[in-house]
Amino acid sequence: MNTKVQFVCCTFFGLLSFLLQFQIVSGAEAWNKSITEDVFQRSQVVDIALQGDGVLVGQSLSANGMPRLAASITLVQDSKLVAETRANPDGEFSIAGLRGGVYELRTDKTSRMVRLWSPRSAPPSAVDAAILIDGDEVIRGQFGGPPSPFAIQPADVLFWSIVGAGVGIPIAVAENKKASQ
Repeated sequence: MNTKVQFVCCTFFGLLSFLLQFQIVSGAEAWNKSITEDVFQRSQVVDIALQGDGVLVGQSLSANGMPRLAASITLVQDSKLVAETRANPDGEFSIAGLRGGVYELRTDKTSRMVRLWSPRSAPPSAVDAAILIDGDEVIRGQFGGPPSPFAIQPADVLFWSIVGAGVGIPIAVAENKKASQ
């Protein structure tokens, strides 16, 4: 094969692999970022303002947004059962006699960490009711496992492209000189 053709092929495939690997890593980073943001948003503690005399109101919904009638709702604090109730046919529930604090609100399909506030002390970001959606589960812990051996960072690709060019170009130039003599 002609050395000029070899040189052009090496350069073309080197640049192509650099661009493709960079695109793959960028896509993986975007996917990882969206998954991480989704997990982060779902694991947040929700601030809820209690109604009147310490009444928590809320609604239990299925994954497709339909009310879960007769869903069993439990409220737990420090691993102790505080209250238990059932949702009405519209999926709505209420639990009375509560005080401010951090609780876990559970159904058989999901759970949510909530911070309950008395009506006058709730921050402006607090909502008036709890919404429990099936499958909207809290995920705690570290996301992901050990790094994949195929997770190539853009800096790695750039480094190895430069090394490849540093080795390939002198060889192609030397071969071209030999061929022209």
